[in-house]
Amino acid sequence: MITLTRDYFDDILVRLAHHSAGIEGNTISLPATVSIIVNGILPISSGATVREFYENENHKQVFNHMINHLINGDKLYIELIKEIHVDLTDRLQYDKGYFKKNENMFLGTDLA
Repeated sequence: MITLTRDYFDDILVRLAHHSAGIEGNTISLPATVSIIVNGILPISSGATVREFYENENHKQVFNHMINHLINGDKLYIELIKEIHVDLTDRLQYDKGYFKKNENMFLGTDLA
């Protein structure tokens, strides 16, 4: 049996949060993401917004929630997906926990 350390999970979580938030335009650096995830502190020098802080911080809630479901052997179901969305968008969106009703738009491309 393989034993995974807390440091290993923290590393996965930091990289997941940093890259996932970056896709959404978040400008927080990888070292600042480490500070947020591991210490719960946003370095003043980061120049990040409160929104950017929560975009990273919320990944911690989601990650821990998902690890617990994996340990319990829970299956993926609609209500769990909504719970994940609530955690991921906590303090960021008014419609957390609901599926999108509008399509995304790609700006600056030829995609239709």
